Amino acid sequence: MNPRGIAWYILKQVFNEHKLITDMYLYIFEQVSDERDRRLVVEIIYGTCRFRGRLDHILTRFANQKRTEPEIWLLLASAAYQILFLTRTPDYAIINDTVTVAKEAFNGNKKKSGFINAVLKKVAREKDSFTFPTSERLQEFIEHNLSFPYWLGMKWIS
Repeated sequence: MNPRGIAWYILKQVFNEHKLITDMYLYIFEQVSDERDRRLVVEIIYGTCRFRGRLDHILTRFANQKRTEPEIWLLLASAAYQILFLTRTPDYAIINDTVTVAKEAFNGNKKKSGFINAVLKKVAREKDSFTFPTSERLQEFIEHNLSFPYWLGMKWIS
C-alpha cells in the first residue's frame, strides 16, 4: 500500500476505532521503510486531524457529508489536506494516488472511485477561491477557520 493508503488506514483507526495516533507508530514503521514516506504519512495524519473542521467545511461544498460513507469522507479529507497544504506535490499526483487507494480499498468500485476523483478535482480547481466565515460570526470562525471543535468554541465565547 502506498503512503497515502497507510495514512488513510491509520485515520480510520483513529476516527472509527478511537485509537491514538501515537499507538499507530509501530504500524507505520512496519509498513513504510522509506524515511520520506514515513514523514509523509505522519504529516497527512496530523494535518488531517488538525484541520478537520476546515476540511469538512470545504468538502461540504462538493459533497453531502451525511450521505457519504465515513471511510470515503476520511479519504476525501486526507486528500483535500494534501491538495491545500502540501504544495510540493502536484494536485494530479495526489488525486491519482487517492483514486488508486480507493480502487484497491473498494474492490474497483467505479462509482466510489469516480465520486472521489470528481470531488478532489473540484477541490483542486477551486482551492484558491474558498471563503470562510469572518470574525463577526465568531463561533463559525472558530470552528471552520481555526478547526476547533464546536463545543470548545462555544465555551470560549461564553
